[in-house]
Amino acid sequence: MIASHHFRARSLNAMNQTFAFRSLLAVISLLLAGSALVAQQTNTAQHCLWEAEKGTTKIYLFGTIHFSSSNFFPLPAVVEQAFAHSQTIMFEGDHEEESTPIGRSNTLAAAKFPPGDSLKNHVSSELYSNVQAYLIQAGVNGSYFDSIRPFMISFSLMDHGTAKLGLDMSKSVDGYLWDKAKKEKKRVLPLESLDQKLKLLTNLNDSQQEYMVTETLYQIAETNHIIPDVASAWINGETEKVEKFLFESPRKHPELEKILLTDRNKKWMPSIETQIKRGETLFIAVGLGHLLGKDSLVAMLSKQGFKIRQL
Repeated sequence: MIASHHFRARSLNAMNQTFAFRSLLAVISLLLAGSALVAQQTNTAQHCLWEAEKGTTKIYLFGTIHFSSSNFFPLPAVVEQAFAHSQTIMFEGDHEEESTPIGRSNTLAAAKFPPGDSLKNHVSSELYSNVQAYLIQAGVNGSYFDSIRPFMISFSLMDHGTAKLGLDMSKSVDGYLWDKAKKEKKRVLPLESLDQKLKLLTNLNDSQQEYMVTETLYQIAETNHIIPDVASAWINGETEKVEKFLFESPRKHPELEKILLTDRNKKWMPSIETQIKRGETLFIAVGLGHLLGKDSLVAMLSKQGFKIRQL
C-alpha cells in the first residue's frame, strides 16, 4: 500500500507538470518495463522511427513515450543520429509554455469543476465507487478527486500506476528531446498550443471522459499481463503487434479515437507541410499512436508521394 501523502504529492505533481497532452491512447499503449526490457535491444532491431523521403526532402517521424525510466537514455543510436542530422524539430506541444506559471494555472483551472459541481454529477455511481476504492486502497481519502474532471483523474491514476513500475510520467521522452533540441539550438516548433489541448480535453463529453477513466482503471489492473508483450514489441519496432493493442481500446469508442488521433493528425499536416517547404531535414516527435494506422501522419505522407521506411 502507498502512503497517502506520497500519492497526493505525485497526483499534484502530475497536474503541475501540465502534461504535454498525454492522451489516454499514448499512455495505455506504451507501458514499458524498465531496464531488463531496454537491454533486449539489438543492432538489428527496428525502432518506432520512420524515414520519409521525396526528392531531396527528408523527414524523420519518431513515436515517443510520454513517460520514462532512466534506462531509456540515451535513446537508440539510430534515433539520436536522426535527431542530430535534423535542423527543425516538431513536438505535439510547447513544453516551455506548459511549464510557465500561467500555463500551470490554466491547466489546473481546466482540470477542476466549477464551484458547486462534483465528479458524482458526471460519472456513473459504479465508476465513482471504483475510483474511490482505488484511492482508498492506495491510502487516500476516497473523495480526494471529487472536484477534478474525469480526464485529469485518468492521467493522475495512470501516473500512480506507472510509478509502481518504476516509470515517471513527469520525465518523458518528449521532454528529453525538447531539452536536447533547445541545448543544441535547433528550430523547435509545437504542433499544438496549450490552449488548443486544454480545449480539446474540456470539450470531451461526460461519456468520453468516463470511458477514459474506466479504461485507465482496467489497464492498471491488467498491467502485469500487458507490459512484457507490448514493451518488447515497441522496443523491437514490431508495430503490427503494438498497433493491435493500441487500437483495441479506442475502437470500442470510435468517436474518441477520431477526436484524439485522426482529427489532430489532419490539423497538424498544414504545419508540417509548411516546414517541408523550407527544405531542411525535419524530425517529428509525437505519440506513437499518431504514426500507426490508415489515418496516421506516416500514411498521409505516403499518399503525398514520400517513400517511407522504418529504421
